[in-house]
Amino acid sequence: MFMIVREAMVTSPVTIEPSAQVFEAARLMRDKQIGSVIVVENGKVLGIATERDLIRRVMATNRDPKKVKISEVMTAPVISISPNEDVIEAAQLMSKKGVRRLVVMDKEMLIGVITTNDLSKNMTRAVEELATSLYLIESSRLKRESSS
Repeated sequence: MFMIVREAMVTSPVTIEPSAQVFEAARLMRDKQIGSVIVVENGKVLGIATERDLIRRVMATNRDPKKVKISEVMTAPVISISPNEDVIEAAQLMSKKGVRRLVVMDKEMLIGVITTNDLSKNMTRAVEELATSLYLIESSRLKRESSS
């Protein structure tokens, strides 16, 4: 009944090599209008670098973003979820781990990212589906009662 992660996730996550400079990652986030990049090497997910990581681990410590590799400031290991999990499970995992995004992995393969923004965008759809289901259940009950 509820939506699964695959239906709400972003299917083309932006990736970067671990040797890239923080400056490159920041520029990529700006250009793509995203809040994170997935750090990948030879198809293997190594970590995630968020705007918050860059601010706390580079800017706030006065490090030069052109001299720091993204692998030095990324968060690792990533917190991941299966594309077939319920979005409620995704929201609970984000809350429990204190994160705003999950890497979506199908076995060992990166296939997407789901964020709190993705969940909120899709919440209206889920509420509408629930309301429709409740209406159908109630209509059926009333119909049975009236025919008795």
